Amino acid sequence: QVSPTAGTVFEYTRLPLPKWFAAICLIGVDNGRISAQRLSKMIGVSWPTAYRILRILRQCTGVRDRGYGLKGLWR
Repeated sequence: QVSPTAGTVFEYTRLPLPKWFAAICLIGVDNGRISAQRLSKMIGVSWPTAYRILRILRQCTGVRDRGYGLKGLWR
């Protein structure tokens, strides 16, 4: 089957996509330092859900950031 979320981190989620996008925006604005408690209050989800969102998004950005190292440039 074809779905716009297929092959993304949103593939098996039951949380509406606008809440995911709000979380991504808030994490970006706060430079990734937002807590799960604060995120849960801001987007209107439970603490465990906010914690899972943060864990997934931080893992995704960590994988992305590993590709931008300064290997071999400094001696």
